[in-house]
Amino acid sequence: MKKLLLILIIFSFSHLKAVNALVPGNAPISGGIVTVIDMDNLTTIATIPVGSDPQRMAVSSDKKKAVVANLTDGTVTVIDLNTFLTTTIAVGITPFGVAITPDSSKAFVVNNGSLNTSVIDLTTSPPSLLTNINSGSHINGGFQGMALTHDGSKLFVIAGASYDFIVPIDVATLTPLTRIPLAGSIFSMAISPDGNTLLAALNNNHVVTPIDVPSLTPLTDISVGSGAPVSIAIDSLNNIAYVANTNSHTITPIDLNTLTPLTDIQIPSGDEPQFIAITPDNTKLFSVNVIGNSVTPIDITGSPVVLTDIAVGNLPQYCVFNSDMALITNFFSSNVTPIDLATLTALTNISVASQPSQAGTYIPSNVPFAPSNFSGKRIVTKSVFEKDLINSLFWTPPVSGNAAFYKIFRNSALTDLAGTVSGNITTFNDHNRKQGVVYTYYLVAVDSNGNTSAPVFLSFP
Repeated sequence: MKKLLLILIIFSFSHLKAVNALVPGNAPISGGIVTVIDMDNLTTIATIPVGSDPQRMAVSSDKKKAVVANLTDGTVTVIDLNTFLTTTIAVGITPFGVAITPDSSKAFVVNNGSLNTSVIDLTTSPPSLLTNINSGSHINGGFQGMALTHDGSKLFVIAGASYDFIVPIDVATLTPLTRIPLAGSIFSMAISPDGNTLLAALNNNHVVTPIDVPSLTPLTDISVGSGAPVSIAIDSLNNIAYVANTNSHTITPIDLNTLTPLTDIQIPSGDEPQFIAITPDNTKLFSVNVIGNSVTPIDITGSPVVLTDIAVGNLPQYCVFNSDMALITNFFSSNVTPIDLATLTALTNISVASQPSQAGTYIPSNVPFAPSNFSGKRIVTKSVFEKDLINSLFWTPPVSGNAAFYKIFRNSALTDLAGTVSGNITTFNDHNRKQGVVYTYYLVAVDSNGNTSAPVFLSFP
């Protein structure tokens, strides 16, 4: 685990080129949309249709897939981040939380309405429902209602009508273990850097309950002041957990070596934290304030220093980073606010689908995006001497990146090449076809380095 943390810290100091953000929200009429934003250029590069009311999401650690929970549909949408192609999978009632194992093989989806946890196999093509676990899971309104151990061996989910116990799930056997009852309503959870302690924030008792992960035993409660703890951020470098307390305008640092609280950090009285997160260079803590419509940056390089509030949109919810930019989701203003991490200034808001809450980031792979809108029509030409039956194909270029050329194949193995056209051409005519034969075509984009997109296909007539 120490090696993994070191690699992440070194990586975060370099400029993360081509980091994209994924922001789910509601479509104007029905369904949902995930807006893909290039965080380097602050431009929208794609909009991906998903199910209705997409409230929660997770991105796999290999950055190849995103899983979006569609609250009112009873479905999840799995997005292939290389191609933006999607798979919709029926799960339980009111899916409201997603967690993906560290090896990117499985996604767990908590269904509040059916009180169970769906397991999605991300290794199959397409991804598929593996099973439903009768876990009694019931997540409160926070973003941290599920927690996976760093080795992926156990998943913890909030459960109970009053959110007052935790269900551990053995990931290898997909079975629930003995429930852990706690003396209050659990809002958020997080796991310590060494993986040995689970922190559960009880937002009606003003405490954080640490739980020993190996023995699944609650330890002595940690007082976090007069407010209701709603979010936990882990500083892996200094082994400190920060706990945001709404109603008291405070953030409580907890020393994870001794499991004792340190001096509360007081943020401006007009602010109420909804979510907190630490910048990639580990120098600042961002408090996203649901009341106050602001972000409070806090310098944590030494004794915490509260810096000047940054105004954002209406009802801010969540925060994601690349190495030099933050994006804040604004629920009621249906946009995101970019914040320059060097100057701590807000830049021009970017419109997204309505009511954005959570977000995620990924680094695009070197695989080109696939073309879209692949379609065709049958054309017949006649002359005095011959008749030509033509399958005319056309498509739209990839949503991101440049195709050097396209290849069109007549079989799924991509061995029967029908033809090749340059990247500035989006049509192809396949001549001398036979009447009454169904033809299936597979189209791929190829970049200047020879990398090939996933195929899109079309059958006609």
